Amino acid sequence: MKIHHIFYCLFAFIWAIPSCNKEKKCSKNSEEIPLYAEKKTVVVGWPIKLSTPADDYDQYDYHWKGPHVDLLKPETDNQPNVYVKESADFSDAGTYSVEVIDGKCIKKRGTVQITVIDPPSEPCTVQNNYATPTIVLGVGGVTYTSIQEYTQFPPVYFIEATSGPSTALTFTFRNGGVQPKLGVYKSNGQSSPDGEDQEELSVTINSGFYEFVMKAGFEVYVTRVNGKLHLAFCDAEFDNPLSNDQLILSGSITLP
Repeated sequence: MKIHHIFYCLFAFIWAIPSCNKEKKCSKNSEEIPLYAEKKTVVVGWPIKLSTPADDYDQYDYHWKGPHVDLLKPETDNQPNVYVKESADFSDAGTYSVEVIDGKCIKKRGTVQITVIDPPSEPCTVQNNYATPTIVLGVGGVTYTSIQEYTQFPPVYFIEATSGPSTALTFTFRNGGVQPKLGVYKSNGQSSPDGEDQEELSVTINSGFYEFVMKAGFEVYVTRVNGKLHLAFCDAEFDNPLSNDQLILSGSITLP
């Protein structure tokens, strides 16, 4: 009877071992989380930047999927909850997803749709190398006879259109001193860009001793016309250091 009892206990112990080693089952329903895109519509050549909320990001692995993307970023990565492609191609358009993984279990999921487009053209028609006239002499109403590009340290890229010795329309980008990517930029309302935002620029008109600065938030379109870099703006407001009169101009410049 005693031997029988020993064998029974041994059998029960052996049977219990696998049940103790069973892994915790994964939940069938993973949590839906937001997958943020810096821009859901991206101009070709500009970066695709995706991210999820950063809470507890250092505790999980992140599996990123999308067109041409199948990337597992471990929890030890500096930013596993962030995915960036520096230069988008048209084939990069589509659905992107991320799975937040705890061991073998998918804890969270998120998706976002990305569209890749050609750089848009300006929505107005302006004579090339010209700015429409305003109430201030020399600010608009000018055909620019010389268009040139140059760089300056720190790495700043300029396009300057001049008409005579005292009239100039200048576009300034702080982007590493190279020609800007094609796309739509926003004016920053300053005489020069601060370098914090690669999608900003400054636009100024110098006439005589005065400088007229495009106010913040107006769009400047950068495209190519017959292979040449082309910049244009439509109905943009400029500061007026001479009076309270409003200055609104459109302009179009193409590098030779």
